[in-house]
Amino acid sequence: MRLKSLHITNYGNLSNYDYTFDNISSFCEDNGYGKTTITSFIMAMFYGLETYKKTTKDFVDRKHFYPFKGGTFGGNIVFEYNDAEYRIERTFTEKSATEDTLTVYCKNRETDELGDVPGETIFGIKKESFERLLLINADKIQIESSTDINQKLNNYVENVGEEFNIDNVLKKIKEKKKECTTKKASLEESIKQDRQEIRGLEGVKAALDNKYEKLNKAEEESREADKNYAYAATQGTIIANWKNYEGKLDDANQKKKSFEEIASKYPKGIPTEEDYNALTDANKRLSEIKGSLSSHGINEEQKAKYELLKSKFSKHMPTDEELSKVDEKILDYDKACNAINSLTVDKKTDKEL
Repeated sequence: MRLKSLHITNYGNLSNYDYTFDNISSFCEDNGYGKTTITSFIMAMFYGLETYKKTTKDFVDRKHFYPFKGGTFGGNIVFEYNDAEYRIERTFTEKSATEDTLTVYCKNRETDELGDVPGETIFGIKKESFERLLLINADKIQIESSTDINQKLNNYVENVGEEFNIDNVLKKIKEKKKECTTKKASLEESIKQDRQEIRGLEGVKAALDNKYEKLNKAEEESREADKNYAYAATQGTIIANWKNYEGKLDDANQKKKSFEEIASKYPKGIPTEEDYNALTDANKRLSEIKGSLSSHGINEEQKAKYELLKSKFSKHMPTDEELSKVDEKILDYDKACNAINSLTVDKKTDKEL
């Protein structure tokens, strides 16, 4: 038997849904795709759904997969069996199986050769055995023996000893399960300890993250403070330089003002150091001359002559060399006067003689 395709009109949360199987009659999809819903639908197509009553304690598939949005509850499945193609169509009611419908087609013709429960005819086992043997899901993982399972196995297995039966197989499975359960408990305890350690490490990590966050914030504030300090220091240096510059500028302006005041007293130019020394010497000689004149009782005529000479030499006092030359001329003049006087006396003496 090989599954080919299915169509879900409404079943659980699937509506108007189609699926085509590959050559090995399997499907593999991500979690949440609806694989559990599809496997329940496949089993419902072959075995139907049990009736749901108010006294039913289990959450049966009829109740579980009744369409969320309403509509026709059911669909069809296409498969190959005994080299022929079959299609099973079923509809279900909300509670009672007596009102369900079942139609089987073989080569597109209605047939009853598969009976009221096609799954028992095709697989040779009842629904309970089908669930335990061929349709194991997360909700029903307990594998147990049944009469039809034993019969089915004996039909397939040949040339085995008397000890071979499903009970022995299940016994070994249970032993292995017990061994695995012990390992599972040990692993769960190890996982529990690992999780506790992880939680402790996560706590340490959270504390470290908080400290690193504070450290990063402190470092950022430190960098900002350094930046502000550098800026303030730069600004302070600039301000100090400006103050120094302003002080020097004021000093320069004062000196410039003093220079301009001095320059205004010398319209013809400020005398050089040589000129200054010459004037100092002349002034000294003038003072000496004034003192000499005062001590010798100079008369008005001499004073007038002095003022005349002072005016004459206002721009330039005679040097010692020039004065020496003048003295020499005066001596020459005196000599000439004496010679003239001598000649005049001699003339008078001659006349008397």
